Amino acid sequence: MEPQLVINIVSFSGKRCTGKTTALEMMKAHLGNVEECAFAYRVKTASARKMCDGQVVNLSYEQVLEKLLHDREFKELHRHLMIEIGNGERAKDPNIWVSQTCSEIQSLINNLQLFHSTGQFYFCITDMRFKNEYNYVKNFFSNLSAIFKSTPMSAAVLNVHFFRLSSSDDVRISRGWKYDPKVDGDVSECDLDDFETCCPDMKEIHNNSTPLEFYENLYDFLC
Repeated sequence: MEPQLVINIVSFSGKRCTGKTTALEMMKAHLGNVEECAFAYRVKTASARKMCDGQVVNLSYEQVLEKLLHDREFKELHRHLMIEIGNGERAKDPNIWVSQTCSEIQSLINNLQLFHSTGQFYFCITDMRFKNEYNYVKNFFSNLSAIFKSTPMSAAVLNVHFFRLSSSDDVRISRGWKYDPKVDGDVSECDLDDFETCCPDMKEIHNNSTPLEFYENLYDFLC
């Protein structure tokens, strides 16, 4: 049997401080070929431009973007702005962020096929927040998988995983979460609260213990 290219689309959703970024970092530490493809990256680039244009901070665009990507305290300080920009663009096109990200992933997959790559590859969406994003990802990659199956020469297999991460409020507080009604009550935090009904193939993983135990629970689902 010829070596296969196995594509794994892994999507995480969950409240703040439930471990979405931790899940990605654990996958990077224990698995090979893990790529982050976050909707929020585009929101953060737009937020960084607006912050610089409006002279919200005395930093360069590159410095602001770096902080929004990697400085948790800075990101939380300006989360209201990111929500405003993200929701503003979604009001024009609800699929604006998810469609761009899925197209980006498809381009990366096409490159893997072009160079006849084999083995396991993971593309991680770390910030799924809305029902329409879930449906878009599910349909987009179901269609792509159907194309793979209908192509006789294709040695590619595509798997799609949806995970809902959850933690108790006490654990979230221990990780730095502070309740903010403008953030925690926003639709971006609440739209998938009924995931068990609206997203039937989204698996819940409780993250109330050690990072290793958390990863082991995740790994059981992935493998």
